[in-house]
Amino acid sequence: MHRSLLPLQLREGVMGMQFMQDMTVDIKKIAAVRALADAMKVPNLVEQSARHGVTDYIYRHNRDYAMPRVVGIDHLVLSVGDFARSKDYYGKLLKFLGFKLKHDYADMAGWSNGKTLFWIAAADAQGRKRKYRKGDIGFHHYAFELSSRNDVDELGAFLEENDMNVVDPPGEYYGRDYYAVYFTDPDGMKLEGMIWAPPPKTSFKRKRKKRKS
Repeated sequence: MHRSLLPLQLREGVMGMQFMQDMTVDIKKIAAVRALADAMKVPNLVEQSARHGVTDYIYRHNRDYAMPRVVGIDHLVLSVGDFARSKDYYGKLLKFLGFKLKHDYADMAGWSNGKTLFWIAAADAQGRKRKYRKGDIGFHHYAFELSSRNDVDELGAFLEENDMNVVDPPGEYYGRDYYAVYFTDPDGMKLEGMIWAPPPKTSFKRKRKKRKS
């Protein structure tokens, strides 16, 4: 394994410290170039790329060597008390939200919208001895990001029509740009449909009319 850049420059003394100060690239880019150097077995690639001002170029064309990054949420699994009851609940809810049942087992089920998987699994005997309580260690709530305020309103109407427990109706929370509806599943686990979107703009004429009334 090649020696890291920092110990190497420290050993070079004052000149090494000046070299470090002259480097304008950030640590992420240096780490990516160092990983490429290790893979290519070119020990001086970091120092040489910085001296010749090509670190940015190397980084842009070799991003696969950058530090690992999360690109999405692959799946979430919720343990439920009554599997049949929850499967019926989530089957209706997730179908409305554009998911399709992809995996179906005796004690697990998973729905997909093409980007993420939402699973439920039957809790074991020990887990079923106590009810879920928001605030305990573990799951707090899950938010589905929707496309518009109208979608949030439609979700709220769907929940009401299907007698699903709505905790807070569609509206603005945490400021005017956050629009959401909050509800709970059969076990009491909190769910949310939300969007970051400012309220629709009102035309100048409508504003004037409203002030006169």
